[in-house]
Amino acid sequence: MKKLPLGMQSFREIIEGDYVYVDKTQYIYNLVNDAKYCFLSRPRRFGKSLLLDTIGEVFSGDRELFKGLSIYDSDWGFEKTLPRYARAARRRWKTLAQGARTSLACSGKGRFQGIIMDANAENT
Repeated sequence: MKKLPLGMQSFREIIEGDYVYVDKTQYIYNLVNDAKYCFLSRPRRFGKSLLLDTIGEVFSGDRELFKGLSIYDSDWGFEKTLPRYARAARRRWKTLAQGARTSLACSGKGRFQGIIMDANAENT
């Protein structure tokens, strides 16, 4: 019996650890190929971070990671990579999210909002 990936946000960890994964790769394929703009508005703990991590892994080019999932059998070219600006934004977001989690645990919501405002000020 497969384990549930409670609290896990890493697609690679879930797949390689043989956890339960509900295949959303067909939606990712459609999103990347058909959507012009997308706003992910979901409640807390609803899988937004896992979805974004999965999108990052789709663009990483590791086709074997997706064996048995919808996108593996599609015409998706696994040689596609994230555009340069998206890779940089992903690194900045991961750094910001790690800092925000640490600050949120230490100082509460006020500090978290300050980090987000500082990050936005840097990007304008």
